[in-house]
Amino acid sequence: MNKKRLIAVLLTAAVMTLTIACSGGEEYVSLSEMIKQGEQQTVVVTKEEKNETTVTPAQEPEVTKAPEVTDDPIGTLLPGNGNSPEAPSEPEDVTPAIQSDGLLRFDGLYCYITDYDNDGKKDNYCLRFYEDKTVVKVTVEAGADDPEDCFPDGNWFNYDFENRGTYEYDGTSISFSTESPEGVVEYNGTVYEDKLTLVSHSYINGRISDEEDYFFYPFTEIPDYVP
Repeated sequence: MNKKRLIAVLLTAAVMTLTIACSGGEEYVSLSEMIKQGEQQTVVVTKEEKNETTVTPAQEPEVTKAPEVTDDPIGTLLPGNGNSPEAPSEPEDVTPAIQSDGLLRFDGLYCYITDYDNDGKKDNYCLRFYEDKTVVKVTVEAGADDPEDCFPDGNWFNYDFENRGTYEYDGTSISFSTESPEGVVEYNGTVYEDKLTLVSHSYINGRISDEEDYFFYPFTEIPDYVP
């Protein structure tokens, strides 16, 4: 026990002795009990004093973040602020889909166009195929003064045209015959990406042709053609 605490204990014991004596009490308290009680009281006082002198650190004040400005008409045009206008979408592809069965196409005409003959005319032998195995055929004659007139008009050269037939196609080879009031013409040949190569046999006049190339013309490239 250090000197300060011993002095405090002795003073406490002395005060208690005087208090008992002054009050006339007959209760006897030994010096050791007084010392023990004095120590307890001293310890209590010391702890209370310690608690009273404890300093609680001050809490730092909360800093509120300023709200972002989102309705600034100028700021919306600046990059990186989260409000940039959306980029314009790319225009949709409006190209019509190709209608075909493998290489054989249904969205145009296959034409074998001859050179001008001695009369200044040329012939266009036209074929049109449909998905249900129907084929129609027509021959159009045109003069040198208006060569575009060698194409038929889609208003009458269509599915119901009278010179018609049925074709067989296996992905490469094709065969068919067309029948008109004049008679029957038979065709056999090969389908390529942009043409047919055909040999024809006419039962009208008995003619058998050499190989002839019928080139494909999409409807969109035929002047004034309405499919």
